[in-house]
Amino acid sequence: MSKYHVLPGIADSKLVSLEQVGAKGFFLRHQKYVVFLHERPKNENGVYDADASFKLVRDGDKVRFEAGNRPGMFLAVREDGVVILARDPDPAKSTFLSKKD
Repeated sequence: MSKYHVLPGIADSKLVSLEQVGAKGFFLRHQKYVVFLHERPKNENGVYDADASFKLVRDGDKVRFEAGNRPGMFLAVREDGVVILARDPDPAKSTFLSKKD
């Protein structure tokens, strides 16, 4: 299981971006509705930053992540373990536990 720092959004500080712990400059981002861990390009044109910025939706110690540039689309885990963007996903597949170490 990977751990991520929740940082101010790189496209919009009202959103959040998820940088992998121990991998500075590598963020979760969606690309064609599948989520990847990619290094932030040096010559970013705005697409990467938008795809790596999410609205944090809190519910106690649980959270959901809505794509900042795809309203209504949330990070969700498919049956095969792949993380995708999905519209109105089952909360059991799109809710994550927020913990501080």
